[in-house]
Amino acid sequence: MRLLTILALTVATLAGQPKSSQPGDENHSLRDPRRDPWQKPDQVISALNFSETETVAVIENGYPYFAPRIAPLVQKVYAVNTDPRAFEGRGKLPPGLSGVVANKNSANIARLNVDTVMMVDVLRFVAGFGPDSDSDQPQDRSLYYNGILAGLKPGGRLVIIDRNLPDTFPVAARKGKSDVTSELPTLGFSQPQEFTFLPYQYFLVFRIP
Repeated sequence: MRLLTILALTVATLAGQPKSSQPGDENHSLRDPRRDPWQKPDQVISALNFSETETVAVIENGYPYFAPRIAPLVQKVYAVNTDPRAFEGRGKLPPGLSGVVANKNSANIARLNVDTVMMVDVLRFVAGFGPDSDSDQPQDRSLYYNGILAGLKPGGRLVIIDRNLPDTFPVAARKGKSDVTSELPTLGFSQPQEFTFLPYQYFLVFRIP
């Protein structure tokens, strides 16, 4: 009887524990602590070694996740979002953040003149890519990337944290690490530095002269 009681309590305890979200979960882009174990925000930010004089544009989808964490460490952060609803009905953005609404053709940062652009799980929303795209052919993202290039200061960097998409996405959307590393150097970006500690995503850093 005592063993059955212990087993029942164990099951109840486990059932009450929040599960860790994963990329693709409905709310994984929100500021959800369940995202922290696999997104490893502290380790990502440490790897990027921001300076207090930097200006940073963080492009995300959903309510800002990385942008508020980076803001206290640098001079200025632009929270760029592919979903305009991210800035609606949630009150003011945290101090140190300025909101910028992006679209599938442009991040709208060409005039910002920032040191770092950071893109997190947004490539599938760029230039007609994504689950709602009816295209089955790879599309040219150079216009989008050139807009980012224009918004970077000389010597600036582009950080891409993204994931290989499953076969349920159209071919045009399934752009993985190899596609990104082959596209960007043709536009003037360096060969990337890669960090491999994220379990579900690739983490690449490109620089410009």
